[in-house]
Amino acid sequence: MDIISSSSFSQANGIARRFKDMGDGTYAEVTAMASSNPSAILAGQQVGTAAAVSLPANPIVNGIVITALPANTGTIYVGPAGVTAANGYPLVAGQSISYGVTNASAIFIIGAVGSVAWTGN
Repeated sequence: MDIISSSSFSQANGIARRFKDMGDGTYAEVTAMASSNPSAILAGQQVGTAAAVSLPANPIVNGIVITALPANTGTIYVGPAGVTAANGYPLVAGQSISYGVTNASAIFIIGAVGSVAWTGN
C-alpha cells in the first residue's frame, strides 16, 4: 500500500494529487493542501507622523499585531490608507490591535506622538 508518484503532479492552487495502491488492483486518490506556514516571524517599528504612513511592505500569512510603544505621549491612530484621527482605531501607550492582512503595508498609522511596534508572520 504505497503512494505512487507516477501519477502525481502539482497544481497552481496548491493541491498535490497522489494515488495510493489499495492492494486490490485499484488506486485511491489522496489529496493534501500545501502548507502555507511562513518560515519566519517578522517584526519592526514605525514612527508616527502628522501624515498617515504605512507599515513597511512585508507579506503576511497568519496576521499582524500592532502595539503602541510604552513611551508614547499621546494617541496613535491605525487604519487603512487615508486614516485620520477621526476615522482611525485609537491606540494609547501599551495598547494593541491585530489584523488579518496579506501585507503589512495595508496598515497605516498617524500621530506625531510616538511609534508602534509590529509583529506578524
